[in-house]
Amino acid sequence: AKLEFNSTIKTTPHDAAQLLPCPFCGKQPVINSSSGIEAYTVACYGCCWTAYNSTKEISIQHWNTRAIPA
Repeated sequence: AKLEFNSTIKTTPHDAAQLLPCPFCGKQPVINSSSGIEAYTVACYGCCWTAYNSTKEISIQHWNTRAIPA
């Protein structure tokens, strides 16, 4: 099954303050929600890296704690 993400969830100023920049390209990520199931992504449109989970809070945590490339 293909997940299709939409922009029904907007990145609020509060969310943006919690998100670290992308460790690969330095751009600011955005938060999206999926249609059809409860899932959230934090995505960088600069280099296409994402972190996703069932809650926005856990998605933000996963994004912020990813390993930084060597």
